[in-house]
Amino acid sequence: MAEIRRVKLSSIDANPFRNEDEWPTLADKVAEIRESYQATGFWAGYLIVRRNGKRYEAAFGHHRLVAAKDEFGDDGYIQVTVDDLDDEQMFKRMAAENSETYGQKFYYAVMQPIAALVKAYAEGAVELEKPEVSGNGVYKNVRYAPTFKRTTANQISSPNPYNATTVARYLGWTVKLRSGDGASERVLTALSALELIEKKVLVSRDLQQLSQTEVQALVRLYGDSSRVEAEAIEDEIERKEEELQAAEEDDDTNKAERIRGQLNKLEGKVSKAASQKVKQAARALGESNVSKVMEEAGYKVEKPVKEAREPRSERDEAYGYLSKRESTGREDERGWTATLSFAKRAPKFRQELYEELERAIERLKNRRKELA
Repeated sequence: MAEIRRVKLSSIDANPFRNEDEWPTLADKVAEIRESYQATGFWAGYLIVRRNGKRYEAAFGHHRLVAAKDEFGDDGYIQVTVDDLDDEQMFKRMAAENSETYGQKFYYAVMQPIAALVKAYAEGAVELEKPEVSGNGVYKNVRYAPTFKRTTANQISSPNPYNATTVARYLGWTVKLRSGDGASERVLTALSALELIEKKVLVSRDLQQLSQTEVQALVRLYGDSSRVEAEAIEDEIERKEEELQAAEEDDDTNKAERIRGQLNKLEGKVSKAASQKVKQAARALGESNVSKVMEEAGYKVEKPVKEAREPRSERDEAYGYLSKRESTGREDERGWTATLSFAKRAPKFRQELYEELERAIERLKNRRKELA
C-alpha cells in the first residue's frame, strides 16, 4: 500500500533501468524545476519511489530528483510516495514519463527506453511475449536480446526472442493493423537505428539531438535494407504464404490463384520500397538539419546535382513578362525595364505590348466605374 514518507535525498537512487550515461537529465529542465521549488517548495508525494533495502529507487521524475538534490542538498529531506512496485511497473512508468520529458529528441524519448527494455529482457528483469511463429516454424522478423541485430537463425529454442511488435505491445506504442496491434513507425525506426549503432555504422552521440524524421533519414541512408518501410509488408507476405499453403492443401485452385496475385503485388511493394530508399531519405533530409549534422560527424552525404539552366534570351524574358502581365495584371518593375528595352528594338513585340497596355487601361477604367 502506498504511503507518504519523509526521506533523505541522499537515500534516493535513480530507476535501476535507467542508464544515466546514455540517458542524462537536461540542465535547462532541472533549472526550471529548481525555480518552481524556490517559488512553491517541493510538492509532497509527487515523487514515487519503491524501497530497495534501506534505500529507495525513483520510478520516474528524475529531473525533479536532481533538481531537489541541487536545491536542498543531499542531506535535505523531502516527502515522497513510497509504493510497492514490481520491475515491470518501474520500467513502464519510467518509459512513459521520459517519452514526454524529452519531446522531439528521439534518441532519449524513444531509443533509450527501447534499449533499456531489451537489456532488462535479456537479464530476466522483465518479460516480453514471444514473437508469432510462421507456418514453417520460425519466428517472424526476430532479434535475440541483448543484441539489436536481426538474424536468420530463427530457432524457436533460442533464448530471449523479440521483434518490433512485441516491444511495441509491451510499451503500448502500437498502431492498429488489419491483423491486430502492430509496431508503430517510431519503434521500427528506433530498433533499426540501434542496430546500426551496434554495427558501428552510426554513432549514438550524433543522434542525440535529432527528431524522429532526422533519425529516419539516417536509417534510410545507412540501413542494410529498407526494413523500416518493408517490415509490415513482409509480415503480410508471410500471412499470405500461409493462406496459399492452406488453399493448396484444400485443392482450392481459385483461392490459391487469387492469393498468388496478392503475393505478387506485395513483393512488388517491397521492391519499390527498396528502390525508393534514397529518394525518401532525400525528402527527409530536406525537412531537417540532419545533412549538416551528418557532415559534421564525418558521414558522406550524397546531394542531388541540379542541372544548370540555360539563361533565357531577352526575347523570352520579354514575352514571359507580357504573358504574366496578361494573366495576373501585376506590375514587375525589373521585368518592365527589360521588356521596354527589348520593345524598342522589336517592332512586332512593341505592338503586342502596346495592345496589352491598352487592355490594361480598359480594365482599370472598368474598375473605376465599379468603384463609383
